[in-house]
Amino acid sequence: MSRSLPLGTTINGYRIERTLSENGNFAMVYLAYDTDDGRVARRRERIIGRLQRWRDRYGAAAASVTLNPGPLVALKEYIPNFYGVRRNLAVDAVSGEGEAFAWGRERFERERRFLSEHSHPNVVAVFDVFSANNTEYYVMEQLSGGSLRNLVDRRGRQTEAQVRGWLIPTLEGLMSVETRDANHLDLSPDNIMFRQPGGEPVIVDFGASRIGGVTPNHATRLVINDSYAAPEKYTLSSSKLSAQTDIYSLGGIIVYALTGDTPTAANERLAGAPAYSDKTRDQLVARTKHSFLSLIDRAFSIDRGLRFQDSRAFYDALGASDGRSQGKDVGFIDPPTALTDRDIIIIGLATAALIVLATALVLVIGKF
Repeated sequence: MSRSLPLGTTINGYRIERTLSENGNFAMVYLAYDTDDGRVARRRERIIGRLQRWRDRYGAAAASVTLNPGPLVALKEYIPNFYGVRRNLAVDAVSGEGEAFAWGRERFERERRFLSEHSHPNVVAVFDVFSANNTEYYVMEQLSGGSLRNLVDRRGRQTEAQVRGWLIPTLEGLMSVETRDANHLDLSPDNIMFRQPGGEPVIVDFGASRIGGVTPNHATRLVINDSYAAPEKYTLSSSKLSAQTDIYSLGGIIVYALTGDTPTAANERLAGAPAYSDKTRDQLVARTKHSFLSLIDRAFSIDRGLRFQDSRAFYDALGASDGRSQGKDVGFIDPPTALTDRDIIIIGLATAALIVLATALVLVIGKF
Protein backbone atom coordinates (compact mmCIF):
# COMPACT_ATOMS: atom_id res chain seq x y z
CA MET A 1 0.00 0.00 0.00
CA SER A 2 1.12 3.58 -0.61
CA ARG A 3 2.88 5.29 2.26
CA SER A 4 0.42 8.20 2.10
CA LEU A 5 -3.22 8.08 3.14
CA PRO A 6 -5.73 7.75 0.29
CA LEU A 7 -7.36 11.00 -0.78
CA GLY A 8 -10.80 11.41 0.73
CA THR A 9 -9.93 9.49 3.91
CA THR A 10 -11.42 11.14 7.00
CA ILE A 11 -9.57 10.90 10.32
CA ASN A 12 -11.01 12.47 13.47
CA GLY A 13 -13.14 14.72 11.24
CA TYR A 14 -10.25 15.82 8.99
CA ARG A 15 -10.68 14.81 5.32
CA ILE A 16 -7.47 14.30 3.31
CA GLU A 17 -7.47 16.55 0.25
CA ARG A 18 -3.92 16.05 -1.03
CA THR A 19 -0.37 15.26 0.07
CA LEU A 20 1.79 18.30 0.82
CA SER A 21 5.04 16.55 1.74
CA GLU A 22 5.94 12.90 1.43
CA ASN A 23 9.74 13.06 1.51
CA GLY A 24 10.20 13.37 5.27
CA ASN A 25 12.07 10.63 7.11
CA PHE A 26 9.54 10.47 9.92
CA ALA A 27 6.24 11.95 8.79
CA MET A 28 3.80 12.81 6.01
CA VAL A 29 2.03 16.17 5.75
CA TYR A 30 -1.39 16.51 4.11
CA LEU A 31 -3.75 19.30 3.21
CA ALA A 32 -6.94 18.39 5.07
CA TYR A 33 -10.46 19.80 5.33
CA ASP A 34 -11.91 20.10 8.83
CA THR A 35 -15.49 18.86 8.51
CA ASP A 36 -16.39 19.89 12.07
CA ASP A 37 -17.88 23.39 11.71
CA GLY A 38 -18.09 23.84 15.47
CA ARG A 39 -14.39 23.06 15.88
CA VAL A 40 -13.49 25.57 13.15
CA ALA A 41 -15.58 28.25 14.90
CA ARG A 42 -13.90 27.55 18.25
CA ARG A 43 -10.49 27.67 16.61
CA ARG A 44 -11.34 31.03 15.06
CA GLU A 45 -12.19 32.42 18.51
CA ARG A 46 -8.95 31.09 20.01
CA ILE A 47 -6.96 32.59 17.14
CA ILE A 48 -8.41 36.04 17.81
CA GLY A 49 -7.09 35.83 21.36
CA ARG A 50 -3.70 34.53 20.25
CA LEU A 51 -3.24 37.33 17.71
CA GLN A 52 -4.09 39.94 20.31
CA ARG A 53 -1.54 38.47 22.73
CA TRP A 54 1.08 38.56 19.98
CA ARG A 55 0.33 42.21 19.23
CA ASP A 56 0.45 43.11 22.91
CA ARG A 57 3.79 41.35 23.34
CA TYR A 58 5.57 41.98 20.04
CA GLY A 59 4.02 45.26 18.93
CA ALA A 60 4.66 46.39 15.35
CA ALA A 61 6.45 43.14 14.49
CA ALA A 62 3.15 41.24 14.89
CA ALA A 63 0.70 43.93 13.79
CA SER A 64 0.11 42.46 10.32
CA VAL A 65 0.34 38.77 11.24
CA THR A 66 -2.70 36.62 10.47
CA LEU A 67 -3.55 33.00 11.21
CA ASN A 68 -5.79 30.88 8.99
CA PRO A 69 -8.35 29.06 11.19
CA GLY A 70 -9.42 26.69 8.44
CA PRO A 71 -11.39 24.76 7.45
CA LEU A 72 -8.31 23.89 5.35
CA VAL A 73 -5.43 22.88 7.62
CA ALA A 74 -2.15 20.99 7.43
CA LEU A 75 -2.23 17.53 9.03
CA LYS A 76 1.03 15.82 10.01
CA GLU A 77 1.14 12.05 10.51
CA TYR A 78 3.89 9.98 12.11
CA ILE A 79 4.92 7.27 9.64
CA PRO A 80 8.69 6.66 9.64
CA ASN A 81 10.22 5.96 6.27
CA PHE A 82 12.72 3.31 7.35
CA TYR A 83 10.92 1.36 10.07
CA GLY A 84 7.22 2.01 9.55
CA VAL A 85 4.72 0.54 7.11
CA ARG A 86 1.06 1.21 6.33
CA ARG A 87 -1.36 -1.69 6.50
CA ASN A 88 -4.79 -0.53 5.36
CA LEU A 89 -5.00 2.81 7.23
CA ALA A 90 -2.97 1.73 10.27
CA VAL A 91 0.74 2.40 10.69
CA ASP A 92 2.85 -0.48 12.08
CA ALA A 93 6.50 -1.10 12.77
CA VAL A 94 8.52 -2.98 10.18
CA SER A 95 9.32 -6.46 11.41
CA GLY A 96 12.18 -6.30 13.91
CA GLU A 97 12.04 -2.49 14.18
CA GLY A 98 9.57 -2.15 17.04
CA GLU A 99 12.04 -0.38 19.33
CA ALA A 100 13.04 2.15 16.66
CA PHE A 101 9.38 2.73 15.76
CA ALA A 102 8.52 3.42 19.41
CA TRP A 103 11.52 5.74 19.78
CA GLY A 104 10.45 7.77 16.73
CA ARG A 105 6.87 7.91 17.95
CA GLU A 106 8.04 9.30 21.27
CA ARG A 107 10.03 11.98 19.43
CA PHE A 108 6.99 12.88 17.33
CA GLU A 109 4.84 13.20 20.45
CA ARG A 110 7.47 15.44 22.04
CA GLU A 111 7.60 17.60 18.91
CA ARG A 112 3.84 18.09 18.78
CA ARG A 113 3.64 18.78 22.51
CA PHE A 114 6.35 21.42 22.25
CA LEU A 115 4.69 23.15 19.29
CA SER A 116 1.19 23.00 20.77
CA GLU A 117 2.52 24.72 23.92
CA HIS A 118 4.72 27.24 22.08
CA SER A 119 3.35 30.49 20.71
CA HIS A 120 5.28 32.91 18.50
CA PRO A 121 4.41 34.65 15.20
CA ASN A 122 7.36 33.04 13.42
CA VAL A 123 6.93 29.45 14.65
CA VAL A 124 4.25 27.28 13.05
CA ALA A 125 0.98 27.25 15.03
CA VAL A 126 -0.46 23.90 16.12
CA PHE A 127 -4.23 23.70 16.66
CA ASP A 128 -5.00 20.08 17.54
CA VAL A 129 -3.34 16.75 18.45
CA PHE A 130 -4.80 13.25 18.46
CA SER A 131 -4.01 9.55 18.06
CA ALA A 132 -5.55 7.22 15.46
CA ASN A 133 -4.59 4.35 13.16
CA ASN A 134 -1.95 3.16 15.66
CA THR A 135 0.00 6.40 15.17
CA GLU A 136 0.07 10.10 16.08
CA TYR A 137 -1.18 13.27 14.35
CA TYR A 138 -1.14 17.00 14.83
CA VAL A 139 -3.00 19.77 13.03
CA MET A 140 -1.18 22.94 11.94
CA GLU A 141 -2.06 26.18 10.25
CA GLN A 142 -2.09 25.97 6.47
CA LEU A 143 0.82 27.98 5.00
CA SER A 144 0.00 29.14 1.48
CA GLY A 145 3.15 31.15 0.73
CA GLY A 146 5.42 28.19 0.02
CA SER A 147 8.96 27.68 1.26
CA LEU A 148 12.06 29.82 0.89
CA ARG A 149 13.30 27.28 -1.65
CA ASN A 150 10.08 27.72 -3.65
CA LEU A 151 10.57 31.49 -3.54
CA VAL A 152 14.15 31.37 -4.83
CA ASP A 153 13.16 28.84 -7.50
CA ARG A 154 10.35 31.13 -8.73
CA ARG A 155 11.95 34.55 -8.43
CA GLY A 156 15.65 33.89 -8.55
CA ARG A 157 18.42 35.15 -6.32
CA GLN A 158 17.46 37.54 -3.56
CA THR A 159 18.87 40.92 -2.65
CA GLU A 160 20.45 41.67 0.71
CA ALA A 161 17.33 43.63 1.68
CA GLN A 162 15.08 40.68 0.85
CA VAL A 163 17.26 38.32 2.87
CA ARG A 164 17.10 40.65 5.85
CA GLY A 165 13.33 40.72 5.40
CA TRP A 166 12.92 37.03 6.31
CA LEU A 167 16.11 36.59 8.35
CA ILE A 168 15.23 39.03 11.13
CA PRO A 169 11.81 37.54 11.99
CA THR A 170 13.21 34.02 11.59
CA LEU A 171 15.82 34.86 14.22
CA GLU A 172 13.02 36.18 16.43
CA GLY A 173 11.30 32.83 16.13
CA LEU A 174 14.52 30.99 16.98
CA MET A 175 15.08 33.27 19.98
CA SER A 176 11.67 32.28 21.32
CA VAL A 177 12.57 28.60 20.88
CA GLU A 178 15.89 29.09 22.67
CA THR A 179 14.11 30.56 25.70
CA ARG A 180 12.50 27.10 26.05
CA ASP A 181 15.94 25.43 26.13
CA ALA A 182 15.38 24.05 22.64
CA ASN A 183 17.01 24.21 19.20
CA HIS A 184 15.66 23.32 15.76
CA LEU A 185 18.76 21.46 14.41
CA ASP A 186 17.42 20.88 10.88
CA LEU A 187 17.03 24.34 9.33
CA SER A 188 17.04 24.47 5.53
CA PRO A 189 15.35 26.49 2.77
CA ASP A 190 12.49 23.95 2.94
CA ASN A 191 11.85 24.53 6.66
CA ILE A 192 11.37 28.28 6.39
CA MET A 193 7.91 28.86 4.95
CA PHE A 194 5.60 31.85 4.48
CA ARG A 195 2.01 32.23 5.65
CA GLN A 196 1.07 33.79 2.32
CA PRO A 197 2.95 35.19 -0.68
CA GLY A 198 4.83 38.24 0.55
CA GLY A 199 3.96 37.33 4.15
CA GLU A 200 5.92 36.59 7.28
CA PRO A 201 8.32 33.63 7.55
CA VAL A 202 7.40 30.66 9.72
CA ILE A 203 9.79 27.98 11.03
CA VAL A 204 8.42 24.46 10.53
CA ASP A 205 9.41 20.80 11.07
CA PHE A 206 10.86 20.37 14.54
CA GLY A 207 11.26 16.62 14.12
CA ALA A 208 15.04 16.72 14.65
CA SER A 209 14.99 19.32 17.41
CA ARG A 210 16.63 19.20 20.81
CA ILE A 211 13.87 19.96 23.31
CA GLY A 212 14.47 20.57 26.97
CA GLY A 213 17.79 18.74 26.99
CA VAL A 214 16.11 15.32 26.96
CA THR A 215 16.61 14.34 23.31
CA PRO A 216 18.08 10.81 23.01
CA ASN A 217 21.80 10.81 22.28
CA HIS A 218 21.56 9.02 18.93
CA ALA A 219 18.82 11.21 17.43
CA THR A 220 20.81 13.70 15.41
CA ARG A 221 22.62 11.18 13.22
CA LEU A 222 19.34 10.12 11.65
CA VAL A 223 18.52 13.64 10.43
CA ILE A 224 21.36 15.33 8.55
CA ASN A 225 20.88 17.61 5.55
CA ASP A 226 24.45 17.65 4.23
CA SER A 227 24.24 21.07 2.59
CA TYR A 228 23.06 22.91 5.71
CA ALA A 229 24.16 20.69 8.63
CA ALA A 230 26.88 22.06 10.90
CA PRO A 231 30.01 19.88 11.20
CA GLU A 232 29.27 18.98 14.82
CA LYS A 233 26.08 17.18 13.70
CA TYR A 234 28.29 14.45 12.24
CA THR A 235 30.09 13.77 15.50
CA LEU A 236 28.03 14.94 18.50
CA SER A 237 24.78 13.71 20.01
CA SER A 238 21.74 16.00 19.92
CA SER A 239 22.05 16.71 23.63
CA LYS A 240 25.43 18.38 22.99
CA LEU A 241 24.31 20.57 20.09
CA SER A 242 23.31 24.19 20.61
CA ALA A 243 22.01 27.39 19.05
CA GLN A 244 25.29 27.66 17.15
CA THR A 245 24.25 24.60 15.13
CA ASP A 246 21.19 26.54 13.90
CA ILE A 247 23.36 29.62 13.24
CA TYR A 248 25.53 27.58 10.86
CA SER A 249 22.46 26.35 8.98
CA LEU A 250 21.17 29.91 8.67
CA GLY A 251 24.52 30.98 7.22
CA GLY A 252 24.20 28.34 4.51
CA ILE A 253 20.58 29.28 3.83
CA ILE A 254 21.57 32.94 3.38
CA VAL A 255 24.27 31.92 0.87
CA TYR A 256 21.68 29.91 -1.06
CA ALA A 257 19.13 32.75 -1.06
CA LEU A 258 21.67 35.32 -2.30
CA THR A 259 23.32 33.18 -4.98
CA GLY A 260 21.02 30.26 -5.78
CA ASP A 261 24.00 27.98 -5.13
CA THR A 262 23.90 25.05 -2.72
CA PRO A 263 26.51 25.58 0.03
CA THR A 264 29.53 23.33 0.36
CA ALA A 265 28.75 20.49 2.77
CA ALA A 266 30.48 20.68 6.14
CA ASN A 267 32.13 17.26 5.78
CA GLU A 268 33.70 18.44 2.50
CA ARG A 269 34.89 21.62 4.18
CA LEU A 270 36.45 19.59 6.98
CA ALA A 271 38.32 17.67 4.28
CA GLY A 272 39.74 20.93 2.92
CA ALA A 273 37.14 22.25 0.46
CA PRO A 274 36.55 26.03 0.54
CA ALA A 275 33.34 27.41 2.04
CA TYR A 276 32.34 28.90 -1.34
CA SER A 277 33.26 28.27 -4.95
CA ASP A 278 34.92 31.20 -6.73
CA LYS A 279 31.65 31.89 -8.55
CA THR A 280 29.62 31.88 -5.32
CA ARG A 281 32.12 34.12 -3.55
CA ASP A 282 32.11 36.59 -6.45
CA GLN A 283 28.31 36.76 -6.30
CA LEU A 284 28.32 37.33 -2.55
CA VAL A 285 30.86 40.15 -2.90
CA ALA A 286 28.89 41.75 -5.73
CA ARG A 287 25.46 41.45 -4.08
CA THR A 288 26.12 42.37 -0.45
CA LYS A 289 27.74 45.09 1.59
CA HIS A 290 31.06 44.12 3.13
CA SER A 291 29.56 44.39 6.63
CA PHE A 292 26.77 41.92 5.78
CA LEU A 293 29.17 39.51 4.09
CA SER A 294 31.33 39.46 7.22
CA LEU A 295 28.26 38.43 9.24
CA ILE A 296 27.54 35.61 6.77
CA ASP A 297 31.14 34.39 7.02
CA ARG A 298 30.90 34.37 10.79
CA ALA A 299 27.57 32.53 10.87
CA PHE A 300 28.79 29.95 8.32
CA SER A 301 32.12 29.37 10.02
CA ILE A 302 33.27 25.77 10.24
CA ASP A 303 34.77 26.71 13.61
CA ARG A 304 31.95 26.60 16.14
CA GLY A 305 33.74 29.04 18.41
CA LEU A 306 33.78 31.76 15.74
CA ARG A 307 30.03 31.67 15.14
CA PHE A 308 27.50 33.83 16.94
CA GLN A 309 26.75 32.41 20.36
CA ASP A 310 23.00 32.28 19.73
CA SER A 311 20.19 33.83 17.70
CA ARG A 312 20.10 36.95 19.88
CA ALA A 313 23.76 37.67 19.15
CA PHE A 314 23.20 37.30 15.39
CA TYR A 315 20.05 39.43 15.62
CA ASP A 316 21.90 42.21 17.47
CA ALA A 317 24.79 42.10 14.98
CA LEU A 318 22.28 42.75 12.20
CA GLY A 319 21.13 45.90 14.01
CA ALA A 320 17.65 44.42 14.24
CA SER A 321 17.15 45.24 17.92
CA ASP A 322 17.18 48.98 17.30
CA GLY A 323 14.62 48.80 14.49
CA ARG A 324 12.24 46.57 16.40
CA SER A 325 12.53 48.42 19.70
CA GLN A 326 11.67 51.70 17.99
CA GLY A 327 8.67 50.12 16.28
CA LYS A 328 10.13 50.46 12.78
CA ASP A 329 8.53 48.34 10.09
CA VAL A 330 11.40 46.15 8.93
CA GLY A 331 9.04 44.03 6.82
CA PHE A 332 9.14 40.30 6.26
CA ILE A 333 9.87 39.23 2.70
CA ASP A 334 9.27 42.57 0.97
CA PRO A 335 8.77 41.53 -2.55
CA PRO A 336 10.82 43.75 -4.82
CA THR A 337 11.93 40.78 -6.90
CA ALA A 338 15.62 40.07 -7.31
CA LEU A 339 16.71 40.42 -10.96
CA THR A 340 17.17 37.15 -12.79
CA ASP A 341 19.82 36.64 -15.49
CA ARG A 342 17.06 36.97 -18.12
CA ASP A 343 16.03 40.33 -16.63
CA ILE A 344 19.62 41.56 -16.79
CA ILE A 345 19.92 40.57 -20.49
CA ILE A 346 16.66 42.35 -21.37
CA ILE A 347 17.71 45.49 -19.49
CA GLY A 348 21.10 45.39 -21.24
CA LEU A 349 19.51 45.11 -24.70
CA ALA A 350 17.08 47.92 -23.94
CA THR A 351 19.92 50.15 -22.73
CA ALA A 352 21.94 49.42 -25.87
CA ALA A 353 18.95 50.28 -28.05
CA LEU A 354 18.49 53.60 -26.26
CA ILE A 355 22.16 54.43 -26.78
CA VAL A 356 21.88 53.68 -30.52
CA LEU A 357 18.75 55.82 -30.76
CA ALA A 358 20.37 58.70 -28.88
CA THR A 359 23.42 58.54 -31.15
CA ALA A 360 21.24 58.62 -34.27
CA LEU A 361 19.37 61.65 -32.98
CA VAL A 362 22.63 63.47 -32.31
CA LEU A 363 23.81 62.79 -35.88
CA VAL A 364 20.49 63.94 -37.35
CA ILE A 365 20.47 67.11 -35.27
CA GLY A 366 24.10 67.72 -36.26
CA LYS A 367 23.13 67.89 -39.96
CA PHE A 368 20.90 70.82 -39.22
